Amino acid sequence: MEQHTAFVLLSGGQDSFVSMVWALKNFRAVEAISIAYRQLHSKEIEYARKLAQKYGVQHFVYDIDNFFRQLTVSSLLEGHDHNRTHDLDTSLPASFVPNRNGTFLTIVATHAYRYRLPQIHLVTGVCQTDYSGYPDCRDYYIRTKALELSLGIDVPVYIHTPLMWKNKAETFLMAEEMG
Repeated sequence: MEQHTAFVLLSGGQDSFVSMVWALKNFRAVEAISIAYRQLHSKEIEYARKLAQKYGVQHFVYDIDNFFRQLTVSSLLEGHDHNRTHDLDTSLPASFVPNRNGTFLTIVATHAYRYRLPQIHLVTGVCQTDYSGYPDCRDYYIRTKALELSLGIDVPVYIHTPLMWKNKAETFLMAEEMG
């Protein structure tokens, strides 16, 4: 395992795909990690597998099947109307899953830790423009999460967010430019 390896959180959606391609251009080696959490759009895991295979990236899937369903409610898990507000906090969208990105980043960092690298580089497609209702997409949250992970495993953890300040149009343009 090379020192400059990136571990990409790959959902199979556009943002994570663009982030994986970004990682391929910026790191010597890349691994993709997907999290199966019984989300309604579970077909994204299959997309992630196909994308990783197409780009020659080793792909791992960690199954936390009922983890979030046992803890919370979300239209992303239950299939009710995405256009309403969250059942537990009306200031958030119905699709909000509390601390989902934090949980995923912890899993990816734990995966990376087993290689005993001197530093860990995680890549995720979260962006500040998604903050409208998703607190764990904020830049401050991600920077704080990197510190927490570093302290928790006693290895420097860097979380790269190539889309942090981009809107969807800019992300699409970035994807086009990267081929």
